[in-house]
Amino acid sequence: MRDVLADFRQGLRAMGRNSVVTLAAVLSLALGIGANSTVFSLVYAVFLKPLPLHEPESLHAMYTVDERFPGFSPVSWRNYEDFRDQNEVVSGLAAFMATRLNLSSGGEPQQVVGEIVSGNYFEVLGVRMQQGRTISPADDQTLGSHPVVVLSHSLFSRRFGGDEALVGQTIQLNGRPFTVIGVTAPGYRGTSLLEGTELWVPLAMYQQVLNGPFLRFFEERRALFLNTVGRLRDGVTPAKAAAAMQTIARRLEQAYPIDNEGRSVTLIPLTQATIQPEMRSGAARAGAVLSVTVGVVLLIACANIANLLLARASGRRKEIAMRLALGASRGRLVRQLLVESLLLGLVGGIASLALSALGVRLLWAFRPPMLEQAAIDLSPNPVVFVFTLTVAVTSAVIFGLVPALAATRLSLVSTLRGTAEPPSRLIGAFGLRQLIVVLQVALAFVALVGAGLFLRSLGQAQKIDPGFDVEPLLAVSFDIGAQGYDQARGESFYDRLLERVARAPGVERSSLASNIPLSNVGGFQRSITIEGQEPPPGVDGIFVVTNVVTPKHFETTGIELRSGRDFSDFDRVDSEQVVIINETMEDHFWPKEGAVGQGLSFFGDETPRQVVGVVADSKNFTLGETPQSTVYLPLQQSYASAMTLFVRAAGDPAALVDPMGRAVQEIDPSLPLIHTWTIDKVLQRSLWAPHLGASLLQVFGGLSLILAVIGIYGVMAYIVYLRRREIGIRMAIGAGRPKVLLMILGQGFLIVGIGILVGMGAAFYLSRSVSSLLYGIGPVDISTFLAVATLLAVAALGALAVPAQRAIRLDPVQVLRPE
Repeated sequence: MRDVLADFRQGLRAMGRNSVVTLAAVLSLALGIGANSTVFSLVYAVFLKPLPLHEPESLHAMYTVDERFPGFSPVSWRNYEDFRDQNEVVSGLAAFMATRLNLSSGGEPQQVVGEIVSGNYFEVLGVRMQQGRTISPADDQTLGSHPVVVLSHSLFSRRFGGDEALVGQTIQLNGRPFTVIGVTAPGYRGTSLLEGTELWVPLAMYQQVLNGPFLRFFEERRALFLNTVGRLRDGVTPAKAAAAMQTIARRLEQAYPIDNEGRSVTLIPLTQATIQPEMRSGAARAGAVLSVTVGVVLLIACANIANLLLARASGRRKEIAMRLALGASRGRLVRQLLVESLLLGLVGGIASLALSALGVRLLWAFRPPMLEQAAIDLSPNPVVFVFTLTVAVTSAVIFGLVPALAATRLSLVSTLRGTAEPPSRLIGAFGLRQLIVVLQVALAFVALVGAGLFLRSLGQAQKIDPGFDVEPLLAVSFDIGAQGYDQARGESFYDRLLERVARAPGVERSSLASNIPLSNVGGFQRSITIEGQEPPPGVDGIFVVTNVVTPKHFETTGIELRSGRDFSDFDRVDSEQVVIINETMEDHFWPKEGAVGQGLSFFGDETPRQVVGVVADSKNFTLGETPQSTVYLPLQQSYASAMTLFVRAAGDPAALVDPMGRAVQEIDPSLPLIHTWTIDKVLQRSLWAPHLGASLLQVFGGLSLILAVIGIYGVMAYIVYLRRREIGIRMAIGAGRPKVLLMILGQGFLIVGIGILVGMGAAFYLSRSVSSLLYGIGPVDISTFLAVATLLAVAALGALAVPAQRAIRLDPVQVLRPE
């Protein structure tokens, strides 16, 4: 221990004597480790951090799977009751469903994310309470009988100031009184990380809090609305539990073939279900891309520091030789040098914590609007601290071991006499320094290709035609159903709103629709059958995207009418039921005869609906989606209570944001606005992931390039120093400056060229893993690869210019005078 402490004291003195090298090494490490710590903080919070629940490892989410459709879906209420009552493998099966509720107590009206939950929800999950009680089975027995609510600690503190007297009092939700019975402990906001829950009400109150299709179809056995979580009994394995639930699913399929044909269930650990399974894989790939990129940055930083330490070790040859001559073992000296590296790593790691905290705040500041209420906790965490410390120590070993071994491998006699020169070659024509630079260039190539691919992808995404006008449009969303409006009041509200907006200055056209494109607002899917066409075997319906709109919506949004007619004021409840479809749907079901005049039926329809028009395709959810079959329904025949006002502005739509918001709330001041967006902002927000990915990869790729250039410069400057005598001799016997210049540049470009080739192979292999995250380009984009190779070559030329200039300015007389 005494020797180790002496090594640390010696290391501190060495760091002080070489302050320039120390500062450069610490800064490089702080940037490299800080980038890794920032990304790990995000990855840990999203994928690894356990939920604040009792024994979360025994909790499993249950999803419906359908052999006819890919993906994972919730379960229906009626099926949930059967799974809950018939199974013997879980001690409790809880159900819940997210919904937005209008909260008008404690401040200005606003919409909050709530959940309707079964009476055993809090018991099954093991949620801790700060005060009051949880929702109990007794609260969930009789429909509409227990208007009680549990608040999250976040909402309790933010909205109600943490007033402990609130428990037992009533608050207004959807215009109805609900009694507050409890407040959860800090940190719990539901099991979904992307949309943190603020309050919970009993499932038996669904008629008071749901509206629209969810209310209309909630009790249908085929309506997949409820998420479910079960806690495994002691001794029951996940495989056994899944098999038991699948047996129940087969019984339900036999008992209710119309509703459950082809449907079964699967279990997923709740720790892997905090993000929807379909989204989790994409998020995991994005996290992997960032993790690999910052890992590349750290390796390049370590390679630079290794080169710095090699250079410093060259200046300490006599010191090391003297200690070896006095009896110090090689292992003792290697340990001393490693301790010095470890100190550098620890100081760099400590500095990186501050950079990481700043980086996390910056990352979170650029999150998209859909994550503004996310329950992702990015506060300082001991796990992140341990990760940072581990990376710092590991990095110290990586960049310190090889220089330490190389520094202690020397000839004592020639070094002490002053006749030995540091070795410049260790492996064939390449020395250790050259190999390190090859690695740096290869890693920089990989990082820059990643940045280039995402930049090209972003450019391609911005060129995609969304199928509607962007610049002149404004969207204002609200939900009058959540405010307690019935259909008659709702239709009156819509009429008054459209009349008021039509008179407003700066408005060219206006309409209402249930969906906002590219925002995941609306987009309800329903099952249809086509009149006169038999569905494929085993399929009793086809899912299509639906959108409820008012007349002239297509004129307002700029969606082109291809054939037939638009909706009109004569398409009323007592007239023929009509729909308009998009071109993709027409091409799929009526490729020859055309769709106008044809009939289709939604599940539950008593009479078919006639297609009266066909419009151009437009994007529903993402810019990169393949065109989806879409059905538009007239509002007067398919009433919807959650709608969006679309306004086509004569000038800048941003100037209408406040006037249109006032137009809505002047009719009902207690109605909260859900969103007020210009559509160009919606479009930009839909591209937040490629924007953020391109920005981050640009930063990390640029950092990699800078570090690689520093490495190239350092190695070539050192090589010129080692070969100064050889260069002097060449120049003395007649070699001209151009020849010397070509010799230095040739050696430098040989190193860079090998690094580019190695990096090209690695990038070719790794880029295939991100193909699903790219728009409009393949993972092996030749133009990107060539652009990165050219950029590295130009940067390398700049790095080589100074050492090459020093070489051709050498004076042979001064270099050879000692001879």
